[in-house]
This record gives sequence, C-alpha cells and structure tokens, in this order.
Amino acid sequence: MFFNHDNIDVYGRAHVYRIKFVSFENKAFSIRHTEYNYIADYEFLKKLEKVVGADWKLKEINKPSRRYTLIILLDIFPDEIRALLKLNNDVLYAFESYFNDNSLHLLAKG
Repeated sequence: MFFNHDNIDVYGRAHVYRIKFVSFENKAFSIRHTEYNYIADYEFLKKLEKVVGADWKLKEINKPSRRYTLIILLDIFPDEIRALLKLNNDVLYAFESYFNDNSLHLLAKG
C-alpha cells in the first residue's frame, strides 16, 4: 500500500521512517531543497543497507511516530542508482528500476 501524505488517517497510522534523501553531486537533492518527503518501512531500509553495505542501526517501529527520521546520502549508492536519479530526479523510479520491482510498495512519497 502506498501511503499518501494527504490521507492523514493512513499516514498517521503507518509504522514507517520519514526519510530525506540528500546529495552533494545532484543539485535536485541539495540539503537546502529537500524535506522529509519520503516514507519507508523497516524492510525496505534493510534492503538499502545491503545495497550500500552499511549498518544504519535501524530498529523496527512498533507504533506510529514522526520522531523516526533518517537522512540518506545518495552519493554512497551504486553508480546505477545515481545515474537513474540524474535522468529524472525521481527516487521511486530509481529504486523500482534498480531492484526491477514494479510492485515496490515499501517506499512512498509522503
């Protein structure tokens, strides 16, 4: 299910992290121009950890809260993802294409 920021009933009940994607290379994701405008659940973030080879020390969220926020630096991702982001600046499209999964419901614009 995609969560929509306009639907507060669904968005408010979601057990998700609020995410800000930033980049020093891609000006569309400059720290000045982005907000916490994406949400993702624990499973998707663990999948991203494997791609990057990092441990973000995440924990599963048991109740809805806006305190769980995460800033992710796009510059550490593989060249394929960064190239997709330079083409259209769409994070959802980039990850769907990279993982080859049209049913990627674990990341949404919120």
